[in-house]
Amino acid sequence: MQQIPRIWPDIIDLLENYKPKIYYSSITWKPPELGTLKCNTDGASRGNPGRSAYGFCLRNHKGDLIYAQGEEINECTNIEAEAIAIKEAIYHCVAICLDKILAGIWEVPWHIAILVSDIKVLALQCQVRIQHVYREGNTLADYMANLASDREGRLSFSTFTELPRKILNLEKQLVPNLRIKTKRISQQHNIKEGEFSFII
Repeated sequence: MQQIPRIWPDIIDLLENYKPKIYYSSITWKPPELGTLKCNTDGASRGNPGRSAYGFCLRNHKGDLIYAQGEEINECTNIEAEAIAIKEAIYHCVAICLDKILAGIWEVPWHIAILVSDIKVLALQCQVRIQHVYREGNTLADYMANLASDREGRLSFSTFTELPRKILNLEKQLVPNLRIKTKRISQQHNIKEGEFSFII
């Protein structure tokens, strides 16, 4: 939409005939290197703020599930749910005494500064490399966060047979998912477009 007309009927005509450009990319979950584990996290908020939950899953270099957990949390925004997911995942990893690698710091919104501070304190105990992952490359953690939002309490899984095999098998076989979106008129960035993962 290069030029917007000033006359109302012309504006309506322009909008009725507008066809957005569609962009797509192939997103594939990638396993960690041999000897390391990968933890994918997701926070979900229905309403932003609204009913919220987090999920995370820990997998080895073969893509085999080590552990997965999801839990409904207090009503919060999507970025708070994302930060809680990272914090809870790191808590779990520290609790099972794994070494970690932290890299990648983002600009901290004031309302999650305490959560980010907690994440940094936990990260001092170990090394963790944190990176953004689009939802399409993070389907199991996304599933866990949404499942926890639908159910009350904490959910945890330790075996392949307890979770949907379709998601696990597709990711283990490195089957890509398509990420499809239209170009926005406003070029604002939204953190909820993806989730986070870290290598331990």
